[in-house]
Amino acid sequence: MTRTKYDKEFKQTILSILSIENPKSVEDICKEYALKKATVYRWLKEFKSKTGAFKDEASLAIEKELRVLKKELKDTKEERDILKKAISIFSVNDKQGIILLRTTQKPLLSRRCVNT
Repeated sequence: MTRTKYDKEFKQTILSILSIENPKSVEDICKEYALKKATVYRWLKEFKSKTGAFKDEASLAIEKELRVLKKELKDTKEERDILKKAISIFSVNDKQGIILLRTTQKPLLSRRCVNT
């Protein structure tokens, strides 16, 4: 079952019929325009809270900027985590290399030279 999408103007027309022009009940409007009651009630809720199709341009711009910033933050955190792992890998290898060098080297002053 597909969901029918209505444009903003149609939604506003239905809501204006509900409130201003000859206020009809939701049931009457739903029958007249072949709409579901839940859809009309959702439009009313969105209109009152200024969400969904009834958002203004400023809030849409803010939401777009927020999405962009969240994506940048996610990418930056991923890069940081990769760099942390790389640093830990290289630092472990360096420490092991130093330990191997210390254990394989012979002490220089292990033998005493005695002149006879």
